[in-house]
Amino acid sequence: IGKTGRGRPLTGWAVLLGGVAVALVAYLTLRRQLEQRQRAQRDALLRSRRLEMIAGTSTALQQSLDLADLLPDFCVSVAEEFGLSYVSVLVADDDGRLIESFRLERERAAGVTTEFELRRGWRAVGRLVVRSRQGPGDLDVQSLQALADLLAVAVSNADLYQREQQAVTRLSELDALKNAFLGTVSHELRTSTTAVQGFGELLTHHW
Repeated sequence: IGKTGRGRPLTGWAVLLGGVAVALVAYLTLRRQLEQRQRAQRDALLRSRRLEMIAGTSTALQQSLDLADLLPDFCVSVAEEFGLSYVSVLVADDDGRLIESFRLERERAAGVTTEFELRRGWRAVGRLVVRSRQGPGDLDVQSLQALADLLAVAVSNADLYQREQQAVTRLSELDALKNAFLGTVSHELRTSTTAVQGFGELLTHHW
């Protein structure tokens, strides 16, 4: 009887500890599921906000063909949305060299630098360089790459517009040179014709 009496409290404690363990596992499982659900909701909201930001940036980049007007607003909005301390846009010149067109530097702090190449078809037209204290996540990388693609289109369109303006300027200069040349030739021809006519009349009156 003594052995049986001593074993009952141990069995009760074992059942109690088993119940506590089951309850703890159930609690941890529910908490993990809740955290995953909350994380999924936050990711969905963040993805929706990023899509809206990308759509708004696409519209803004179509408002002008002058990079001096587009790049400041672009860099400010990107820095604010992604919490970046540094944003720089480099544009390739005719020789393929990258020249910094605009830079926004909020603070001189160490961080993770990420670069996104601006490509238009097969040609690289520039580079987007960003820096943050912590490296960008997968969603940030995807969003920044989409923004870099939009910026590449804007840079390419601005370059084409600038080339067309230069061509129009050269054509205008050529047209002005043509008019000046024709005016000079016409004047010289009139002068020579007048001289020939005068000598002809002199000879006629003389003979």
